Amino acid sequence: MMTSNPLPILVALLLVVPAVAQDADPPQPDAAQPQVAQQDAPSPGEAAQLAALRERLQRLLEQTGVPTDAQRKALGERLDAVAEQSAKLARELRDDRDRLEARQLELAARNVQVQQAYAAGDEREQSYRVGQLRTAAIRTKRLNAEPADTLSDFWLLQADLHDLNRATQETSERQRLAIELMERFVQSEAASQRLRNQAVRRNRGAAPSNAQSQASEPFAQDAAHQATIQRDVRLALLRLYDQQGMSQKVAALVKQMRRESPDDTALHNELNRWYGYTDLLGQQLEANLKLDGAADNEAAAAWSSSDHRGKIIVLCFWADWYAPSVEAAKQLRKRTADWNRDRYEVLFVQAPAEPTAAPANAPVPPDSPTDADAPAATEPSPTPAVPTQATQRDAASKTDSATAATHAWPTYHEGPGQVSLRRMLAVRTLPRFAVIDRTGRVAAVGGSLAILDRVTEMAASD
Repeated sequence: MMTSNPLPILVALLLVVPAVAQDADPPQPDAAQPQVAQQDAPSPGEAAQLAALRERLQRLLEQTGVPTDAQRKALGERLDAVAEQSAKLARELRDDRDRLEARQLELAARNVQVQQAYAAGDEREQSYRVGQLRTAAIRTKRLNAEPADTLSDFWLLQADLHDLNRATQETSERQRLAIELMERFVQSEAASQRLRNQAVRRNRGAAPSNAQSQASEPFAQDAAHQATIQRDVRLALLRLYDQQGMSQKVAALVKQMRRESPDDTALHNELNRWYGYTDLLGQQLEANLKLDGAADNEAAAAWSSSDHRGKIIVLCFWADWYAPSVEAAKQLRKRTADWNRDRYEVLFVQAPAEPTAAPANAPVPPDSPTDADAPAATEPSPTPAVPTQATQRDAASKTDSATAATHAWPTYHEGPGQVSLRRMLAVRTLPRFAVIDRTGRVAAVGGSLAILDRVTEMAASD
């Protein structure tokens, strides 16, 4: 059965800065309850039709580059043809699993059409295509095949997120609403999984016949498919939690995924790589810095985390060669300009020398063998990356020159021989923010200014 995974592409539209692609292997839950009757095998003609449609859709999905209006129209017509033929096959095929695969092909094609409508900025087309996607998802739920409910719910979630993108322009609010939708999906699927597991346990005592053993083989595939969907939604949810600075929720979900998949090395490596900072939550931060970046200058201004105990500290990791992080730093300066210096401290941590190119969600440049091992972001940005060092620097000077010289908060320039706050807090992308509580412990880490909500919560609880 073909699996389609457009969720990371869609969720990228909900983020301030594109996040890292998550592609760890899925956890493997218990097999789904084996109670669907065995179906007749598909005829060679039916199998050939499915294979041809699958190959045709794959070729369409592999097209790259920014299409012209004529190319976009031609692509839409081809996707329409694939979706309509898939829907026709889903009505005509005898085997429920083959009908489900045909629906999956239809849904994948419809989802790409929605994305094309967003790329074109055509609101009427967006509404029409989302309606087609939702209709196909509802029809999928009617199929008598075990993963149909999960797949239908997943695609309905996709449609809801598309609608959310269209209706809500403010990014932070869009992220919060997307989190609510995904949390409901995860909770619903967890409840359904418990029911499936109970059914399996009830049937475990009965000795299966040979026919039952053969019939149960596809159900292991169904369980793996359901697990893949659940994993993808959870990983997308982790990214949104991370962007919002909801570190406690990140930590809880990471712990749950590790516990449920103890032998999944690839998943564990992915979680450790991008969410390893959760192990730092509650840990004491001890940093003694020289703010002008000159390690051999004894007269350099000193900054020590211990000198600011009793304050809430916000750390902003940015670089003057990467325009999105410059803008984030500028906004943070504006939003904290009136903060009481007796209660708060803000430190801007500037990454060293610019890299040869500034990729989307720019990784910080290496200044040691340890940092050189940090992977770069791999998922394409929903907005064009700034192409050259010069334009990055120009954007930085234009957006920030009015405030950079006058803001009251200190800046720490990291470089060779300097204390690396980035390494201490497992910072791999820019911009990045961390909140240290009044006792000097790491309270939250995140990828957007939404983390200031955590500061507000901490201040309100004092």
